[in-house]
Amino acid sequence: MLVAHLDSAKKIKASEVNTEMQVREPESSSTEPPEGGLPLNTAILGVILFSAVIVGAISILIRRRFFLPYMVTFLLTFVVAAMSWMKSDGMELIVAAVAAGAIGDMIVSSVQKNMAVRRLRMMCFAIPALYYFFGFMILHHTTDVWWSIHAWTGAIVIAGFSGLLVSCVAWPPGE
Repeated sequence: MLVAHLDSAKKIKASEVNTEMQVREPESSSTEPPEGGLPLNTAILGVILFSAVIVGAISILIRRRFFLPYMVTFLLTFVVAAMSWMKSDGMELIVAAVAAGAIGDMIVSSVQKNMAVRRLRMMCFAIPALYYFFGFMILHHTTDVWWSIHAWTGAIVIAGFSGLLVSCVAWPPGE
């Protein structure tokens, strides 16, 4: 099924190629948000805040040594499901939350064995970056993403750095 989807994605129709043999941009890709959508700068601010809140909660739980198994999966899935329910849109992002949470739980379990600050910082970078990576991949394959590829790959990195900065509050340098 996936191979058939990838093969159909690679085919270019003759109507999509102009006379200079360059591929035309799809008509849905523009720099303007769709009706009722957020501007790009506001959406990036949401990425930063969501990443900071999630990593802050996880950092507090780890710092107080009150971290249960599958806590990252539960936390991400609960928050994303609640946001999807309130907006009644974006239910496909729950899959991204579960995938990022499962990998995040594996990272947290390895970090808890050795509480080195470098590993904690890598964890704080990885969890939000993984969530946004999986989220944008799912959205790219299920709906039209109006952001350019540079915007959403940059958002993944920004999410990671937001988590990394929160880790500097939870575990100050020199501690």
